[in-house]
Amino acid sequence: HYDWDTSLYNAKYDTNGYVAHNQTHAFIALRGSTSAQDWMDDLDVRQIPYMTDTCGENCAVHEGFFNYAMAVKSQVEDALVPMRDKKWIFTAHSLGASVILLANWFRIQYDDQEIAVLTFGSPRIGNQAFAAFTDMIHNHHSLRFTHYKDIVPHTPLPFRFQHVNTEVYEDETGELTVCRTERDICSAQFVWNELSVKDHSVYLGYRFECLC
Repeated sequence: HYDWDTSLYNAKYDTNGYVAHNQTHAFIALRGSTSAQDWMDDLDVRQIPYMTDTCGENCAVHEGFFNYAMAVKSQVEDALVPMRDKKWIFTAHSLGASVILLANWFRIQYDDQEIAVLTFGSPRIGNQAFAAFTDMIHNHHSLRFTHYKDIVPHTPLPFRFQHVNTEVYEDETGELTVCRTERDICSAQFVWNELSVKDHSVYLGYRFECLC
């Protein structure tokens, strides 16, 4: 049983999500791409500095993803602070996987809080410095699920972007493989012309509704 605490919304960036909880966990979820504004956020591949005081001067992230997630930071904080006794789970699909930017901020601000991150079909969020920082602060409490030939985890292209760890790859039969880096035995085994939009909509047997 889960209790709904608050809806998250920002009109400028069309950010949508919610915070809910049960007896032991609080869940923070952001919606994936469903609107024209969302697709504009997806396509805005400019990088901006990110948490340079803690991540380092070379740390940079996708500007559109940053705007989408951080637009509801104060709403998330208001909802979570009364639930410090629970484990906080940040989760989302597709564009919503930018929720990891929020998770990083809360990990630094509330360093004694138990936090985990679960994303599905996440694009690359930031550069190598961002990925290394994220891996360090979450210390194996972050899982990034990919499904077969899903095209979205292959974007933006890896010239200036790098995935965070740890990848959990789901093949066409539903079998799971864990990869600590972008290794060929996981989603990176496929080249661009083999990728599929269709595979972005189903994860672990559940269908995600999005304008993909």
